[in-house]
Amino acid sequence: MSPATRTLSVSIVAGFVCTAAHAQAATAHPDGEVGFQDLIASTTASTAATFLMTSGTERDVQIRSIDFENGIIELFNFSNIDYDLSGWRFCSHDFDQARRYTATAGLNGVTIESGSSLFIHFDNDAPANDSDRVDRSSLGGAFALPLDQDAYGIQLYAPIGGPVNFGNSSQITDHLQWNINGQSVGSAEVRTGQAVSQNLWSAGGDFIVTTAEAQLIMLADLSGDILGSPSEYVAIEPQPICNNPSDVDGSGELDAFDVIQFLETLELGCEQE
Repeated sequence: MSPATRTLSVSIVAGFVCTAAHAQAATAHPDGEVGFQDLIASTTASTAATFLMTSGTERDVQIRSIDFENGIIELFNFSNIDYDLSGWRFCSHDFDQARRYTATAGLNGVTIESGSSLFIHFDNDAPANDSDRVDRSSLGGAFALPLDQDAYGIQLYAPIGGPVNFGNSSQITDHLQWNINGQSVGSAEVRTGQAVSQNLWSAGGDFIVTTAEAQLIMLADLSGDILGSPSEYVAIEPQPICNNPSDVDGSGELDAFDVIQFLETLELGCEQE
């Protein structure tokens, strides 16, 4: 992704919080108010159309957002291949919990389609009959809890070459870690060295900077590049005053229209490269 495109994506996502911060649910309200899950859904179609890899590996399945407000982790498939997630597992850690593993069969029968997302609901409130959303409890095993803004590290593993072995670094498909003010906390970094060794994370001690008020972490670099670092993500917090150049229509607030205009600009820019 070019620096100009990356800057634009950060600008619109960071600015959009002025409207989205007031959302109280994961779906658009009848009055037109837009929530974080609507923002995430709005970016999915454009990402799929613009950035899908022409060939894929398991590492094209990446953690794209952490929604603290609604307790949801989103995976996104950047490849043009559907992946059966049978045997895939999470490993997570926080300030005082390490090596919390989901069950071997937790994602059996779940498929993440090309250019699509899978959402894990930590509050076990996934809508019924929605194959793209699953409850945390259905994955079995355990996650480090709570899912909040403080020190946290999470990895996704795939059964590459055999069942998942958490000591096998080659099976890690994605990793990210965050902490309030970006300060390193040891237990959240239990497996960071493995991710660094696979060029999946920039360095030990590198945390996405959050605050106690952060409501969402979102991947700003939508290129599908596997190397992660804090600079690839934006942490969104409530902003009481909106005065942002991303307000395309001059309505005084950043709304779905501005997001659509941004996505069209992003897609056009990538076509011209």
